[in-house]
Amino acid sequence: MKKKDNFIDVIPTNLDILVYSFDVDRLQKNNEDYHLFPITSSIHKTLIYLNNSRKESIQNKDFTIYLGDSMSGFGDYFYVGITRKINSHIQNQFLRNFKNIHGFIKCSESNLQSMPLYPRYRFFKGKLIQYQSSGAGNVIVDKATGIHWEIRKTVTEKFLKKAEDFYRIYSNKHPKKETTLVR
Repeated sequence: MKKKDNFIDVIPTNLDILVYSFDVDRLQKNNEDYHLFPITSSIHKTLIYLNNSRKESIQNKDFTIYLGDSMSGFGDYFYVGITRKINSHIQNQFLRNFKNIHGFIKCSESNLQSMPLYPRYRFFKGKLIQYQSSGAGNVIVDKATGIHWEIRKTVTEKFLKKAEDFYRIYSNKHPKKETTLVR
């Protein structure tokens, strides 16, 4: 039996990312039932392409895909963020698929701290990972795409820092007790 602690990924809070922006109103006009379907479908299509690639330069990559939205006086937007340190072939594959979506606005560079994004998917050396709040350690098969997703949980570096500070303070107040932070 696999130990569940092995299925928690630490997500950095300060990370340069590529951000693909979409106009929610335009997405909803073309996809009334589920307006994010074209985006998730394009992400899955790209991940399947990358997963099936025989190129070692692609199979050895490790990157996370972040999703999020925001509302402002200028409109509602949905964002897909991807770790910036991936090769141009992978960046272009995502861009090619996103450009075909009615509602796509642009691709730009940003920092994870400045965007309302949360980790949703990860490509880890040919393995496809989906982040969920429950079910860590399980593998699910998406019937529509055939993708085998390993389910994992995430914790941010910021959260770990707070936990480490708590344990350090607690240890100093109670020196007889041992505390260990499991990562």
